[in-house]
Amino acid sequence: MFPRAKRFIEEVPQGPPVGSYETFQAEAGTTGAAIFDKAKRFSQNEDEDAAGYSNNKIKTTETPAKRHCGVKPVTNSEASITTSSTRKRKAATCNTNDCSGLEKRIRQLNYERVQQDKELQKLQDEKKRIDSKLNMALQETTKQQSTIASLQKEINDILHKNEGLQREMKSSVNVSKLNQVQAELADINKKLIVKDEELMNTESRSKSAVNALTHQIEEAIAEKELLESKTLEIESKLIDVQQNCDDIRQKLSVSQDCKAKLETENASINVEIGQIKMDREKLQNQNSGLAKALSEQESENKVATQTINDLNLKLKNLNDKIEDAQASINELQTKLASMEQALRTSNEENISLRDELHGMSNQVNEAKEEMQNMKASLQQKISSLTEINSKIAGDMQELEENLAESQAHVENCNQELAATENTLIATENTVKDLEQHLKMALEKQTHCESEINKQFSEIEKLQEIKRDSENEITVLKKRLTQLENQNHELTKTIDRYQVDIEIAEENINVRNQRIQTLETEADEAKNSIHSHAMEKQQLKNQVNQITKEVMTLTDSKKSMEETILNLKAEVYTMQEQLAARSLIIAETEGMIQMLKDEFKKNEGFIEQEMNSLLEKNRLALEALTNEKKNATNRQQQLLNELAEKKELIEDLQFENTNMKRNINELSENLNELKNAVLEKDKRYDELGKMYDEVKAESTHQIDLVTGQLVEAKKLAEAHKMELESTIEDLQKVSQWELKAKESITEINNLKKDITACRASMESEVDKFNNSLTAAKEEVIATYQEKSQQYLTESLQWRTEAEKWKTMYENLNEMILPFKAQLEEYEEEKKLLLYQNKEATKEVNQLSKNYAKLLGHQNNKQKIQHIKRIKEENLRLKQEVVKLQDQLDKEKRSTRKLENQILHETTNTFDRLATPLKPCINSGNIMKTTSVKKSR
Repeated sequence: MFPRAKRFIEEVPQGPPVGSYETFQAEAGTTGAAIFDKAKRFSQNEDEDAAGYSNNKIKTTETPAKRHCGVKPVTNSEASITTSSTRKRKAATCNTNDCSGLEKRIRQLNYERVQQDKELQKLQDEKKRIDSKLNMALQETTKQQSTIASLQKEINDILHKNEGLQREMKSSVNVSKLNQVQAELADINKKLIVKDEELMNTESRSKSAVNALTHQIEEAIAEKELLESKTLEIESKLIDVQQNCDDIRQKLSVSQDCKAKLETENASINVEIGQIKMDREKLQNQNSGLAKALSEQESENKVATQTINDLNLKLKNLNDKIEDAQASINELQTKLASMEQALRTSNEENISLRDELHGMSNQVNEAKEEMQNMKASLQQKISSLTEINSKIAGDMQELEENLAESQAHVENCNQELAATENTLIATENTVKDLEQHLKMALEKQTHCESEINKQFSEIEKLQEIKRDSENEITVLKKRLTQLENQNHELTKTIDRYQVDIEIAEENINVRNQRIQTLETEADEAKNSIHSHAMEKQQLKNQVNQITKEVMTLTDSKKSMEETILNLKAEVYTMQEQLAARSLIIAETEGMIQMLKDEFKKNEGFIEQEMNSLLEKNRLALEALTNEKKNATNRQQQLLNELAEKKELIEDLQFENTNMKRNINELSENLNELKNAVLEKDKRYDELGKMYDEVKAESTHQIDLVTGQLVEAKKLAEAHKMELESTIEDLQKVSQWELKAKESITEINNLKKDITACRASMESEVDKFNNSLTAAKEEVIATYQEKSQQYLTESLQWRTEAEKWKTMYENLNEMILPFKAQLEEYEEEKKLLLYQNKEATKEVNQLSKNYAKLLGHQNNKQKIQHIKRIKEENLRLKQEVVKLQDQLDKEKRSTRKLENQILHETTNTFDRLATPLKPCINSGNIMKTTSVKKSR
């Protein structure tokens, strides 16, 4: 064991760091850990060998424990002085302890070195893998370079071939142009057929749309007629209500007259009652002289006077009640005036009222008869009283006998008065009931009046809406007439255009005939080959012009058909005429196609004649040597004929220019027609929207009015029951209807005021409608201006869109032959990018795993060969980036070359251009597929 003093002082020898020795590759057959030179692995300094690991010398130093205990440290000089026994023991113990510690340390170091060797071997294997992947990437880059070189060679070969083909094509330019023209004409024919089919489809669709629009318009007209019929019914009902009101007023006047008569009769009855009172007073004065003899009679007379006074008081009370009833009746009369408007709603009620009024008149007559009977009875009583007075004055004795009779008469009178009192009480009760009923009726009448006023206001609104709708209908009719006139003008212009087209067709036929005559004359000409070729080129140009004209005519035809379809939707009667005109246009197109076919046939004949001319010229050249003299004369004649032909050609060119001008004018007229048709469409859309809005408002208001009418009918039925009860009560209260006249006059005044207010309101409404019409006109004018601006802008945008469309189609045609190549290049690019991504992922994972396995040996010592690997990785990454830049540059150069080839080939050899096949080695493809499968 070591002493404690040495445990903090020992300097344990350590091996060198891991990166200080160099590894070298083992032989091919061997496997296992990495091989390195282990001879100097534990190299130590000479000082350490001399001092620390010698068996004779032991290094000791002072420690704090020795200083504290007063023990001096043992030095080498002192150790030599000690005895031999102690010296041997100490040396043996030191050597054994040192050896055991060193052995343990060596074992630990060996174990650590074995583990480090294993980790190094793993890292070397990973490095080999990375190197193999980098080599694969380099091989792929070299292969791509080789493919690029092969592509450049192919491009050069194609350029040489194109140059040769250009040389060959220069000799046969005319033939290729003819083929191209024929192919273009065939394409144009196909397009025309497709467009004809589209036109037929559009016509069928337009017909269906026209039928739907006609159906909708018929429905709208039917709805309009229904609205008009409803308005007429409402007006007729209003007239009936007014008539009923007039009848009711007449009946009220008759009832008022009856009431006046009854009042006069009541006044006469009151006068008679006063006379009876005076007679009674006289009788009392006469009987006062006979008071002594007739005390009993006086007592009875007193009782009679008391009863009479009671009756007078009752009469006064009745008069007061009658006055109150008159006031209430005045109120009832005002309420009855308001109920007149409610009575206007039904004719059946008027009939029932007439019957009731007849009953009332009969009852009034019966009441008059009863009153007359009462008057007669009263007169009889008065006469009997006078007889009694004369008998009392003549004979006092007879008074005793007659008193019994007079008492009987008085009793009868009292009974009659009691009966009258009972009748008056019954009348009071009936009056009270009538007052209650009248109050209820007044409340209901006020409610009815408010509702009726609302209905009248709504009816007025409906009338205003009807007027507005009628005004709008008149405006629409005017617009329809204008549109019909415009349609007639359009038909006239279409006829003119058809005549112009027929004239153009005739001119084309004349031109074809002249061309045939010129061709026959050209056969006779010998030195006219070059001129004939020039004429042929001119003819081709003319053909192109004619095709362009045909395209413009087809476009114009489309626009005309669109205008025709819109006109069909606007006017129903023009359908058959427009269909016939569309058939005429189709016949003209067929004629144009026939002309094209004839022109193609003429081209075939021209080619045959050219070949025959070449053969004839060969024979003529042999004969010209013998006939030069005759040829000179003939040449002069031919020159004269050619001059004439040139004049004819100039005339034809002049006619062509005139035709072009006419066609331009026609196109301008067609554009104007298109604009006019679009404006009409917009106007029709606006009118349709206005009609829909008016229709919706009218339907909503009609629904409201119908609901209110139903409610009014219900209220009228309720009022009928109440009126029946009130009419029964009014039979007895008809005396107080005089004041109803005043209320009627007031109502008439109010009606006059209402009519004046209505007139003022109507004038204001007319002013408002005029302002609205002016505002509408201004809005329509601004809308038309804006619509014209939008139309011009839309036409400009359409032209620009067509230009861009043609450019896009041309670019697609240019790119078509090289599309497959570009797709293959993109696939290769994707493969390379995928491989590069996976390689980077693997490198990152390996570096992370490597760093985790190695770590640090100590806090101060780092592994150096990790730095080297990182530096190498960075260098390789930089090289990969450089290689990628080179690849991008080479790809750009290849694209530029391909674009140049496209520009050169599309002008001359567009149809014969074939897509280039990429030169990719099969080995590379197999490798990429195997890599995909393994992943």
